[in-house]
Amino acid sequence: MHHVDYTIPPNTMAHTRIVPLMVTGSLTFAVMAPGAAAFSFPQPQGYVTDAAGVLTAQQERMLERQLKGNEKRTEDEVAVLLVRTTDGGNVVKAAQDVGNAWGVGKKTENNGVVIFLSVNEGAVAMFPGPGLEPFLPKDTLQNILERQMIPRLKRGMFFQGLRKGIRALEKQIADARGRAAEGGSEEGSG
Repeated sequence: MHHVDYTIPPNTMAHTRIVPLMVTGSLTFAVMAPGAAAFSFPQPQGYVTDAAGVLTAQQERMLERQLKGNEKRTEDEVAVLLVRTTDGGNVVKAAQDVGNAWGVGKKTENNGVVIFLSVNEGAVAMFPGPGLEPFLPKDTLQNILERQMIPRLKRGMFFQGLRKGIRALEKQIADARGRAAEGGSEEGSG
């Protein structure tokens, strides 16, 4: 089994505004990181796009059902992209660009999260849209990555790491929204 130490890149939970990208209609999009070669990523194949080929068909279906059910219950959308490599690109920037290009979350609410996993680089990033930032503070995302996902990813347990991370994300958002509703949230419209 190929062993890679997974890391959380600096600024994984950068809370920057997502800006629309120009979409060309091609089957791949390019992500440019400063000083790096272009990285191409595929069109989405559903909630889970396994371009790395590390999940079984059954595992993909299970994650798809989980994410589809979550969107039905909450209207929040989580998209997962697994790639073999970013060819030296920045995974945080890639996660943000994937969210923009794929239109993750409702356009008016920016309530999407992208989980981006680069297998060969051993890097994982979560990037929330602005509508979910109040419910997913940096330390919470860091905790989900470090405690739920990375220990499993390091052992090549991609499905288990993703499933645990997704469950933790869903719970965090639900709990935070419950607290906001109880306290008469002043967040209002983003």
